[in-house]
Amino acid sequence: MSYRINRNLENSIYNWAVNYSGEDSNTIQSIEFSSVPVTGTYTFSIDNLTTGDITATASVADIQNALNALASISASVTGSVSAGLTVEFASPAGFVEQIFPVETDLVDADSASVTITTEYLNEGTTAANVIWANSKNYGSSSDRPNKPQIVLNIINVDIEQDPTRAYDSDEAAFVWTFQKTMTLSVNCYGEDGVFNILRNLIESIWTDTGKEYLARRGLFWRGNSEIRDLTALLDTGFEQRGQVDFDFAFTETKLVTETTDIIEEISGSMTLSANNTAFDFSI
Repeated sequence: MSYRINRNLENSIYNWAVNYSGEDSNTIQSIEFSSVPVTGTYTFSIDNLTTGDITATASVADIQNALNALASISASVTGSVSAGLTVEFASPAGFVEQIFPVETDLVDADSASVTITTEYLNEGTTAANVIWANSKNYGSSSDRPNKPQIVLNIINVDIEQDPTRAYDSDEAAFVWTFQKTMTLSVNCYGEDGVFNILRNLIESIWTDTGKEYLARRGLFWRGNSEIRDLTALLDTGFEQRGQVDFDFAFTETKLVTETTDIIEEISGSMTLSANNTAFDFSI
């Protein structure tokens, strides 16, 4: 079930999701050799794609060519085997699976075995498209924005305490003030990088700029759930899906105008039928 809040708050939440979910960035990984190999061969595997054999004495350019020979991979390799390599992926855009080294018989000048390790220096992201669950486009998959896609849904709104009422100076109207809480469900769909996008939103809450951005717009963070992994198997394969709940406090006001005049006095005449007695009255 979806709840609605005032349009200004909805717009603030939408803009927060757009601004803080992350921008397009390339995946950058490092490759480290335990020592400089002089004999043997090795291969690299990325997302079930494996390079051809790379010789122990291969140059940086040779290693780059081996990676770029993989389907859909476009990477630049810098550094050296002795000091370590840095690989930046221009394609695929955003997140790229970690390079998996397959050592065969690499040996250094001292006849010691050489091992290779890799790690992320930057887990690439693709800027997410944001949509409300109750928007007109959400019901039609053909009209939804491309993935990765964030779907926002307010799943609960509660009044935290009894509302207060204050009259204006001439008592012609009064203002109800409600202290409320809400739960915002954030679902993210895509092939890769979904969890990075959700982590970006969570981490934004802890930054001064993120807190100030929300507070200036009347939204005060109360807490959030852990990221839930809802990855699903579709006809075309697995799709990464993640979900997290955010709890916010906010204030809403409602202006009520007095439309009925106050009755200050009632007067008239009446007759009691029992004894046919007539009298005047005034209240």
